[in-house]
Amino acid sequence: MKRGPVSLDAKNVAYDAAQKQAVLNLSGSLPTPCHQLKTDVSQPDAQNRIDVSVYTLVNPALMCTQVIKPFETAVPLGTLSPG
Repeated sequence: MKRGPVSLDAKNVAYDAAQKQAVLNLSGSLPTPCHQLKTDVSQPDAQNRIDVSVYTLVNPALMCTQVIKPFETAVPLGTLSPG
């Protein structure tokens, strides 16, 4: 699998009351339908900053239709302390 790009159009953080956690809402597009959306979320650092990596994984040996694939997803950030 090879790491690939993501095009982000919108992002915002919201609170999911049902799950009692913060979520990062993302929308954008993937380069092809063969790209799989992936995210990595870090733990809060000393300044309470959370780093989120958004990328794709794709098998370079696959033949894939060259068409942009839109997506919307919610990335759980967990229970966060105020600030």
